[in-house]
Amino acid sequence: MFRVAGSVVMLFGLILSLIFSAFLNINISPTFILMITIWLLWLVLSVLLKLEVEFVIDHLKIFAFSSVLYTLGIVTFLMVYNYLYLSDLVLIINVITSNLSLILSWHFSLSIYKKKKIVFVGGFIGYLLLVFYPNYVDLIPKFGILIALLPNLFVILGCLLILITEVCMKKKGYLNYI
Repeated sequence: MFRVAGSVVMLFGLILSLIFSAFLNINISPTFILMITIWLLWLVLSVLLKLEVEFVIDHLKIFAFSSVLYTLGIVTFLMVYNYLYLSDLVLIINVITSNLSLILSWHFSLSIYKKKKIVFVGGFIGYLLLVFYPNYVDLIPKFGILIALLPNLFVILGCLLILITEVCMKKKGYLNYI
């Protein structure tokens, strides 16, 4: 029960993170719209895979390949579009990578497979390492420390709920990783 609650809290933190990313890019609206399309594409694909939609599972290679191509195309376009503004470019790449890392982590959060659990923890750590720079530099002066770090707190709380519950279940013998 707490694993699912942790996943829901983590999803809420993910949505908040995407919304707060809008505040980072308020002056660059075409860039933000393109970044949102990348996140929504991967989030929808992840949700459809979690819900085990048969059409998506049957054509997963096509969806994954086209999603990767779309992401690379948009990132390349953003690099060309923002080539004069190196600080914006670094921020854009950082925000895209951190949120995709969080989507990946959330997708594997309830897995019982050892390799997927490593991807979950790695994605979580990658998100935390990548997301603090934009939050400290841009959001804290605008909104204050508590509001700026709110998505991170939800993500950390969700991850801790999942990990602590799994450790307790593993000690009692209810959970064995495959």
